[in-house]
Amino acid sequence: MKRYLINGILIFTIVFSPTSSHGPPKEHFFISKHQPKYLLVNLTVARIVIWYPWPFISVSFGWMLDNSPKFKVLQMYFGIKCDGTRTAMLGGPPSFAMVLTPKELAAFRMNDINRIPVWNNQGGS
Repeated sequence: MKRYLINGILIFTIVFSPTSSHGPPKEHFFISKHQPKYLLVNLTVARIVIWYPWPFISVSFGWMLDNSPKFKVLQMYFGIKCDGTRTAMLGGPPSFAMVLTPKELAAFRMNDINRIPVWNNQGGS
């Protein structure tokens, strides 16, 4: 786990080092052989999902007690997420496309999230 954290920090450093450029942002990805897994803490009005082995944290605020498959919440996330569409284009598991595009590494928004987090929709976790 410690090795993954160090690798994640190095990847963030590499991605954010050329941010002084004023050109259009390019999409950055890398391929991982590790399927994202998660730890979940649900506090009724707040939910924290921590994905690993690549660092990705999602914090959501809203009412999460009913039985609907999706919740409308205020969501914040930060980290390296898996791109389900690009993973499918690569032939799907066992290779996973992980996003390193700076504008994709963090978000703060109103969003519909899944009741049960899924690896190919981490932004909606």
